[in-house]
Amino acid sequence: DSAFGYFMRDATKVLVGCDAILPDGSIVNKIGTFPMALLAKHFGRPVYVAGSLLKFAEKVQIEQRPAKEIIDPRKLRGAKISNPAFDVTPSEFINAIITEKGIIKPWMVKRYINALASAESLFRL
Repeated sequence: DSAFGYFMRDATKVLVGCDAILPDGSIVNKIGTFPMALLAKHFGRPVYVAGSLLKFAEKVQIEQRPAKEIIDPRKLRGAKISNPAFDVTPSEFINAIITEKGIIKPWMVKRYINALASAESLFRL
């Protein structure tokens, strides 16, 4: 992942997966996805996200991994060490989200979620 800057000049597009798709069209994915999308935008490369409809989520708590994965906290007494496993890529850096039902624009996610919820309610007894 850390080599994306090296390859971005030659890339024609960026395709990433996601762990969650939020109602505003932003996505949650492994740490480093947001800076990759920033760089893609800088170079004028479109960013596509592949994610199942099962990935729609109202909100997500970003997992924090143990500080000791970075450094022994005793070596930096009093320092706040953060080790997030995921980041959030805002919708303005995403061109489209590819799902098993088709391709949607990030601004359409909330509408799409509402339509799915309405359709499901028709089948509840």
